[in-house]
Amino acid sequence: RPPRSTLDRSSAASDVYKRQTEDNAAKYFLKNIFYLIDEAKKDLKNSPESVPGKITEIKNLLIKTERLINNSS
Repeated sequence: RPPRSTLDRSSAASDVYKRQTEDNAAKYFLKNIFYLIDEAKKDLKNSPESVPGKITEIKNLLIKTERLINNSS
């Protein structure tokens, strides 16, 4: 998405930087989500008692990712 229409170049650059930071954070959260999903799948066999905690972590990361996406749109 192009920067917001503005006459101030520094403001446009700030918008681009903010979006890049939000994109990097979303990618980081998603990477961790997939890692936790893989770990939870392994734990289903070995230590099922740890799965609910991992599901909670996944849910929290998904909520953070959703907020980032909504705030950047």
